[in-house]
Amino acid sequence: MKTTKKIITSIIMLMLFASIGFAQKSLTINFPESLIKFRDDSMNNANKSLDYYTSAYDKLVKEINSIYKGNEQEILLARSEYFMGRIVGFKGERKDGEPYFDSAIERCKKILKSEEMAEAYLVYAECISQNCTSKNKMYALSNGPKIKTFSQKALDIDSKYGAAKHAYNLQNIYTPAPFNNYEEGIQCLEELLFTDKYRKDNFDIFMMCTSMVYVYQQKNNNEQTQYWAKKGLEIYPENQFLLDILK
Repeated sequence: MKTTKKIITSIIMLMLFASIGFAQKSLTINFPESLIKFRDDSMNNANKSLDYYTSAYDKLVKEINSIYKGNEQEILLARSEYFMGRIVGFKGERKDGEPYFDSAIERCKKILKSEEMAEAYLVYAECISQNCTSKNKMYALSNGPKIKTFSQKALDIDSKYGAAKHAYNLQNIYTPAPFNNYEEGIQCLEELLFTDKYRKDNFDIFMMCTSMVYVYQQKNNNEQTQYWAKKGLEIYPENQFLLDILK
């Protein structure tokens, strides 16, 4: 009888520890509508001023701080900083976006100390990627490999995460020779864009289109460059980068 009780107790404890382990791993989160709007506005950027974005960002941060708590608050703020860093760097100098990316990275580090969150790994990777375009070569050399590492960690948690797969593929597209592999990069992008293997939304598809634009620019294939620029503009018709491609 005592042996039976011990076995039952052991099973219960194992189930408890297993459930705790699973609880520590978080899949992607749903963004509030205000963050989605800010994201979309940051992509439709041709006719909006930096003052517009600063005001919208301040309002968004205030809302997040008033509604959310803990790691959910931290990841929403980190993602907001990522979008703000991109638009500040685009409207001004690339280095102007660094404080936002650096802050988002610190938030992700904080989250990952207590929770294995796919979105935190992805934001971490994407902010490093952005910083690699403006910080010095030593930063890129020491931090660049982390983009693939953290993207894979996101995929380990959520294997259908299209944005994480895209981030994992960034080295093939954006790094200088001999570290890139354009053909492998295109193959991955085609799998993302033309199959349902990975989950993706319109923003993700847009980012994949811009990667296609870049890689075909590097290959001097103007027809494909124009094609993918037009595809991206179907999602965000006021995106200044792609509008400039078509001039």
